[in-house]
Amino acid sequence: TSRPRGIILKFVRRGDCDELLRLAKVKRGFSASELDFSSENKVFVNPSLLKAFRELLYHAKCAAREGRVRFAWYSNGKVLVRKRDGQPAIHITSRQQLQDLQHGGTS
Repeated sequence: TSRPRGIILKFVRRGDCDELLRLAKVKRGFSASELDFSSENKVFVNPSLLKAFRELLYHAKCAAREGRVRFAWYSNGKVLVRKRDGQPAIHITSRQQLQDLQHGGTS
């Protein structure tokens, strides 16, 4: 395909990476031309996650799509879910914790 290759950035400070992810979230749907490239391709910014975090986030997002939790996201090195609007976010550290939470647990 003629699809452009990805660009991988490595940050020295986590705060710089978090700031870029935050700004990219605010500015969703921007194109490469806004970064002075000659292309109109959309730019996607995603964190590079360890396999364990990527899988945990995948399962949390599946739970959200299926309605077992309201929201699931990744922020500051953590997988977070919220069971209902207005409730505090819960830091998920394992699939077992996610399953327990979905079956009536609170943490």
